[in-house]
Amino acid sequence: MRYLGQQRVFDTGSALTRISREGPQGPWHRLLLGASLGNRRPLKKAHWITLFALLDKIPYQLLDQTQDWNRLLSGCPTDWSDDNWSKIADDFRDLNELFNNVDESDGPASGEALQKLKSFIATASYHQIASLVNGFHLALIDIHEALDAVDPQTRTDSLTPWKPLLYSTSTPLVSPNGLQIIELKCPADLDAEYQALGHCIDGYDYSAYRGICRLFSVRENGKSLASAEIQMDESAWGETLAKLTPKHLVTIQLRGLRNRTPKSGSRVDRAYQWFWAKIKSGELAINLEWPDQTLSMSRYTNRNRKKMHAQACAEWINQRLSRT
Repeated sequence: MRYLGQQRVFDTGSALTRISREGPQGPWHRLLLGASLGNRRPLKKAHWITLFALLDKIPYQLLDQTQDWNRLLSGCPTDWSDDNWSKIADDFRDLNELFNNVDESDGPASGEALQKLKSFIATASYHQIASLVNGFHLALIDIHEALDAVDPQTRTDSLTPWKPLLYSTSTPLVSPNGLQIIELKCPADLDAEYQALGHCIDGYDYSAYRGICRLFSVRENGKSLASAEIQMDESAWGETLAKLTPKHLVTIQLRGLRNRTPKSGSRVDRAYQWFWAKIKSGELAINLEWPDQTLSMSRYTNRNRKKMHAQACAEWINQRLSRT
């Protein structure tokens, strides 16, 4: 409390607006957490912004389980201005993929995987969590290939597009630094992106067909450098199509080769930020009607591929965490 009393309102935001909001994800709790970080205490406004951005990406399961934040962040930079914090935040966010797949599974393997995950993150450091996440991303490649081998229906819709975000997609958008922005519009596009970058974007077809996300590629002379996921934010939930605007869109992630986060200010980052500014300003004509197309598609109806995928993920988690 003494440390917080020394902070400027300009740096931390008004404490009076935070006191009434309680709980581990409330702003007042976040101020107390920041003050408890020892040599990682935020010192200025930019530091607090980075800390809050990190906490925004940490899954609630980890927020609930973590008691010792200094242990969790051991080995991480002590300077909140370090560019590595964006990658650290994205690695924490990717824990959602493990929990989501466990939630979609059922049976003894699912319950065991959930308990092992919770026990693991309760005492794990960031580097241990990042190792688990990276291993999971590699395992997803094998899981997808194994399911494709026994399920020829995955090929039947590979060129069927979901409704795109951009109305005009006949020619690539070219940023001032020469990089191109390409919308990915079907499973075949996602598979090609996965082949180029080695991350799990090929598994995002279901979310795209459901109308949950839209996907883009940042390229140089046709070579993929990074992929971006765009969604509607919570303020769009329940809104009519007529009331949806670019302000409802958020970039969920921008990932490069092997799932790495492009550095802030890099050519890829600058090209994407140029594109994003055009989206948010309304300069680009966009389509915000993203219907659920899965109900009439052979790859999703009358079969259990999603369940098989979730089951394989739960089994991998059990095997991986049995070794820790």
